[in-house]
Amino acid sequence: MAEPALNVRVAVRVRPANRTEKELGCACVVDVDNSSGGVTVRDPTGFTATPEHRFTFDKSYGPDATQEQIYEDLGVPILEKSLLGYNGTIFAYGQTGSGKSHSITGTTDLPGIVPRMNQDLFRNIEQRSAQSNKLQFLVLVSY
Repeated sequence: MAEPALNVRVAVRVRPANRTEKELGCACVVDVDNSSGGVTVRDPTGFTATPEHRFTFDKSYGPDATQEQIYEDLGVPILEKSLLGYNGTIFAYGQTGSGKSHSITGTTDLPGIVPRMNQDLFRNIEQRSAQSNKLQFLVLVSY
């Protein structure tokens, strides 16, 4: 059976509330259905004609999603295909404060996609190099 093609996939992550939002008692107005990739944005004021807007993505993650889960679902497949010679890109887009850096870079305690991918990439290169001295690797990074 042939592997499914990996084309452009779109994922959305709703970040957890930050300290300021918690202190102000802000309510989350986004509901995430992880199983369907659905995201519903609610108007908490009720002033709009359409109180809810629903969007569907290939993957969706709520505030309780872990860095590890995000990496396993999004980073690992790209890394695996890259090691087979395919090009791979992870592109983070969103407004200031939406959690892009948290997902991509993370922190020392909660590393994001890039540090996890780098660790796995170089571990894989080391393992493959130990198996054959005929292999050469060229790693180029644009950040």
